[in-house]
Amino acid sequence: MILGVGVDLVDVGRLQASLDRFGERLLKRLFHPSEISQCAQRRNRAECLAGAFAAKEAFLKALGTGLSKGIGWLDMELLREQGKPPQLNLGGRALGIMQELGGRSSLVSISHDRGLAVAVVLIQGDPREFPAEAAHGDGPGRLG
Repeated sequence: MILGVGVDLVDVGRLQASLDRFGERLLKRLFHPSEISQCAQRRNRAECLAGAFAAKEAFLKALGTGLSKGIGWLDMELLREQGKPPQLNLGGRALGIMQELGGRSSLVSISHDRGLAVAVVLIQGDPREFPAEAAHGDGPGRLG
């Protein structure tokens, strides 16, 4: 069962301008070392980082919380393996809140075109674990 869906669009040029202005401080605040390392190996580092950032934002929208309830940027890590779809590795409050909502896994899709990065995230869960209030449409981002 789909518990939440989120989408986010990031302007790669705008992210690059922020990276130019704030440098390592911004990188370490928003991205895991593995994300920074993977994107450093890409032809267009900013485009790669924009995709990771869009995936994190899309997850937060699917969760219905944004960066509230103690969730931090480093609670989410985008994993990319050759020949496999991207995945979000969750920890901290992001994982805890997803589990509280009955979420068991997420699906991630990222695309880039003309200076933009877009990501879509679906949170999936087991209907037996789905909270009763969300089943009645009382939770954020849920259909009742």
